[in-house]
Amino acid sequence: MFPVEIIIFFLVMLEGSCGTGWDINLSRNLTGQEELCVVIPCRYQFPNDVHPTQFVGIWFKQRKVSSKQRSPKAIYNSSSTHLVTSRYRMDGGLDRQDCSLVINDLHTSDHAYYQFQIELDGRFKFTYEKLVHLQVSAFREIPTISHMEEMLEGKPVNLICTFLSHCEGTRATLSWLLPKDFKRSTPKTKTERRNATWAFTIGLTFTPTIRHQDKQIGCQVKLSRASSKVAIRLQIEHPPRRPLILREDRGLESGHEGSRAALLCSVNSQPAANLTWIQNGERLNSSVNSNQLWLLLPHLTYRQEGEYRCTAWNKHGTKTASEKITIQYSPKETSVRVSGTRHEIREGDNVTLTCFSKSNPPVINYSWFRVDVNRTDFVASGKSLNLGVVSRDDNESWHYCRAENELGPSNSSLWHFNVEYGAEVVPQSNCTQGVDVECVCVVTGNPPANITWELEHKILRGNYTESGVKVSSEVRQHEARSTLTVKQRYREFNAVCVGSNRHGEKRLKLHLCPTGELKPLWFGVFGRICGAFIAAAITASVCWLLTGRAKKVTQPHQRQVPPDRDASGSEVGQDTVRV
Repeated sequence: MFPVEIIIFFLVMLEGSCGTGWDINLSRNLTGQEELCVVIPCRYQFPNDVHPTQFVGIWFKQRKVSSKQRSPKAIYNSSSTHLVTSRYRMDGGLDRQDCSLVINDLHTSDHAYYQFQIELDGRFKFTYEKLVHLQVSAFREIPTISHMEEMLEGKPVNLICTFLSHCEGTRATLSWLLPKDFKRSTPKTKTERRNATWAFTIGLTFTPTIRHQDKQIGCQVKLSRASSKVAIRLQIEHPPRRPLILREDRGLESGHEGSRAALLCSVNSQPAANLTWIQNGERLNSSVNSNQLWLLLPHLTYRQEGEYRCTAWNKHGTKTASEKITIQYSPKETSVRVSGTRHEIREGDNVTLTCFSKSNPPVINYSWFRVDVNRTDFVASGKSLNLGVVSRDDNESWHYCRAENELGPSNSSLWHFNVEYGAEVVPQSNCTQGVDVECVCVVTGNPPANITWELEHKILRGNYTESGVKVSSEVRQHEARSTLTVKQRYREFNAVCVGSNRHGEKRLKLHLCPTGELKPLWFGVFGRICGAFIAAAITASVCWLLTGRAKKVTQPHQRQVPPDRDASGSEVGQDTVRV
């Protein structure tokens, strides 16, 4: 080196040592993991009046920072092939003032201080005083296990184990750590580059069963000198199994009224099931995402006896189980029902009464009683009571039954006869002539009869008032009464009273002469000779006075027409009254 060049070199070194133009940007401390890589970021500067075309970068390594230590060891020289290895490289480009250093496959011996030196055009060499401290820790990176779909019992699932590294040249091997009852396989590790990252993957396909529940599957990554692993616990989803119902009072076959009962419904389900207690279609208790549900019955009554169902469901299915609760109680809801006849009781039917009651233990004795106006009499024992053929007179009596078991008796409510019979027109039905014509029709029947008036030109029902005609009706128990009033005098009058209910119909024909005398309906047909009849009567009276002989004349007042029957079998009768 010529003296001038040496002078210039020392001047440049002097300028750098004074901090004018020479500078470097380095982190003071960095940490890397054994067997991985680390990047030491580095940016350097040189004086502006230096315009180099050739660049040589050198990195030094030293164990300690001490003024008495030997010269640091050069570990990388961009211009020397024997100091350029796969473990060290500079990727940034010295011409762009990037002096970053990559160290691959870290060893514990790489734990040290690092210093950078630059040579420009072979004339300027500057060693930057700033050091970076690299610490190397044990390998602690772990792989990850992932699966795209849920683990459902009986449905194949794919697991993927992945290990990522930012270091080129990393040698990693993945393997599965499986439970003993798993089918063994030896899949190979796949390696691929994803942008600036190296990905190592291994797959596993299996079909989950319930025996895999809560088992652990692990994945291990091995490097040349270190390893790590990760594990997941299998959560196998499945529909609910059949629920298990436990009773707080297990061992007891039945309880008494007023006692307490508690049922626990427990189910094996993944995910956790929704549970519901139901009795007779009524929801009693429910829970969400819980595999257990209590049902508390603090005060039992006879109405709570029966089957209790526990239903469990999740998104994969539904299961149901049931438990029967038996309660001991005295007879309840005792009632009387009619058997052996139609819904209604008709006069002439043969009627049997039956006593019904709920009880546990069963009824051991039934008794029958008859209630009249002022007395109650025991009739018979037994579940059923035959009353024989009934008539309308039985409507005046009442019956009830008594059911007994070993816990006590219970009486039914009073059962009242309601014997039905067809409509009948009573003899008191007639017409009278006064200022107006007034006809009264009385009809008995059960159910009460409906009364209709048939006149010459119209039919009248219920209560009616119009054009000098008025009808008023009333019903008292089994008797219906209808009064027809017509503003008419000194004229012949005809009317028909019709009484009917669902068991039959009766008709009464009424005829009124102008004089107000009773006469048959057929006589009214010969109304034209009515005057001649009166004249004959007057002549006969004169003759009697002249001869001094008395003659009695007697006429009948009512003629009955035998009843007929209509096509349905109901009685249809017709009577005639003349007035």
